[in-house]
Amino acid sequence: MKEALWYETLEEEKVRCSLCLHSCIISEGEYGICKVRKNKKGRLYSMTDGIFLAEGYDPIEKKPLAYCRPGSVIYSVGTAGCNFHCDFCQNWQIAKDFWDLPQYKIEDEEVLRRAALEGSIGIAFTYNEPTMNYEGMLRLAKKAKNRNLITAAVSNGSLQEGPMRELAPFIDAWNIDLKMMDREKYKRICGGDPETVLRNIKIAKEFGHVEVTTLLIDGVNTEEKEITTLVKRIAEIGPDIPLHFSRYFPAYKRTDLPTKIESLYKAKEIGEKYLKHIVLGNIPYEVKGRT
Repeated sequence: MKEALWYETLEEEKVRCSLCLHSCIISEGEYGICKVRKNKKGRLYSMTDGIFLAEGYDPIEKKPLAYCRPGSVIYSVGTAGCNFHCDFCQNWQIAKDFWDLPQYKIEDEEVLRRAALEGSIGIAFTYNEPTMNYEGMLRLAKKAKNRNLITAAVSNGSLQEGPMRELAPFIDAWNIDLKMMDREKYKRICGGDPETVLRNIKIAKEFGHVEVTTLLIDGVNTEEKEITTLVKRIAEIGPDIPLHFSRYFPAYKRTDLPTKIESLYKAKEIGEKYLKHIVLGNIPYEVKGRT
């Protein structure tokens, strides 16, 4: 447990968290939407500092980062919690229902030691929404940079501008989800906002490498107009930003059929009019070379 950054105290022992777009007002003894930042007697604490639920050595392409140190291995760690409520979450166990899962306390020095083993080039903060463990993530990222280790983050891109600008100089590579462009659907399905994400993609690009992922779900975000708007907005930030269109499969609360392969190739066709790099994910290997 560590006192949180980015919050203010209010009357009656309430606090307002200013980490992400939700700006949760949290009463004493309660948690924010993320379920990992808790008000204790008028002070906000991170309940996951130094606590990890998942780790592993992954190909960097799995993050997915296709244009940052391709062929490399990176030590990946995940804590718990998320500030979104996506009904298609693929890691819902550690994002939502994590209290009964095995949790491991790992000191910073041990994390950094593991990040330099097995041919790893550094640390990837991933699996859950890593920015909800902001204090530990920022601290580890700073230490990693001092040791010439690469840092990567896989995020929903929903930090407020202040925290994003504080963290971004210490993250070498981001993969940020831009789930759709319809603001109402974004809020209803995920709890997010496309403009916040686009702003943070821009900030990430100011300081390092950034790639974007959009999970395509037929009938939700595969219409030509929405895809065109999405790729145009990314291109305004930088036409060199790689965009991953990823295929949806049933997960968590959503039971729609998997996204049609044709939907991904149609999105790729649209995307290539505006962006230099379009990558398709979650599709069978034998069709990846299709044009």
